Amino acid sequence: VLVLLTSRPAYSCTAFHLRSHTNTHYMAKSYDWHSGRGYLMVNRAGRQKRSFLLDPSGVAVSWTSRYTSLTFNQFGKEFPNGGINSRGLAIEILALRHSRFPTRSKRGQLNEAQWIQFQLDTSATIEEMVAQAQRVMIKPVVQKAHYFACDAGGECAVFEYLKGKLRISRGDDLPYPALTNHP
Repeated sequence: VLVLLTSRPAYSCTAFHLRSHTNTHYMAKSYDWHSGRGYLMVNRAGRQKRSFLLDPSGVAVSWTSRYTSLTFNQFGKEFPNGGINSRGLAIEILALRHSRFPTRSKRGQLNEAQWIQFQLDTSATIEEMVAQAQRVMIKPVVQKAHYFACDAGGECAVFEYLKGKLRISRGDDLPYPALTNHP
């Protein structure tokens, strides 16, 4: 009885990729959060952008969006929870309380939501996304998180910071293209 009286709702998200027998690719996510309200945003290519920093000693990232994207946003424009760009790259964020981000770096910083927009703006494939992830670091503001992404060719990857280092799992390191709120 005590367990029932003190229990809280559990928020557990899952993202996954499926390939049909006709070689069609599907990516989906369950979104278990205290609020499901948000906005669909169209983000046009060719826009100049700069990272939003709360830490004045941080290094800002500047870029020009190369691709148009459609995103689901709860925290405002440029801070998506997930989305897909015009080249077919799709990214979803999932909470990960085990995340440990680097504390210091000379690399440019993005918060956990703006990192998604940066990737959708600058990457067409998982390969490009891996290269872009090496250029910047995530400085979380709201939630410790990790990411599931798939491109139009069906390649998928998980991006997560564990023990202060970026770990990217793909190919043989990602035998099941799925992710939950655990590493």
